[in-house]
Amino acid sequence: MKKTAKKPSASRPRRPPPVHQGALEDALERLSLRDVTSKRMFGALCYYVDEKPFAFLFGDDLALKLPAMELRAGCAQGDGRIFNPGGGDFRMREYLALSTQALMDEAQIDAYVLASYRF
Repeated sequence: MKKTAKKPSASRPRRPPPVHQGALEDALERLSLRDVTSKRMFGALCYYVDEKPFAFLFGDDLALKLPAMELRAGCAQGDGRIFNPGGGDFRMREYLALSTQALMDEAQIDAYVLASYRF
């Protein structure tokens, strides 16, 4: 009996990585932050420390969970806005979605990532 070559199974195309995944992972490496895991959740890539979420990558947003004072200060300084995944009325009130300007400054990214990781 002659064997036939098995056709490769049709698989879904891989989705591209989130826009700011590299910026977040570079900050984690620069800051030597350990025990960080990630998984997809609600269409976003969520980063965890001690099984608690601290960062979301969703579309063009890098959103970091922050204490209320730092969140308000970040909004007031123009470093970001309250995270609103997908638009509409739903807002993640503990998360700051970094502005384009903040995302261009490694020191700002590092400061916010460290604050989020510690929170």
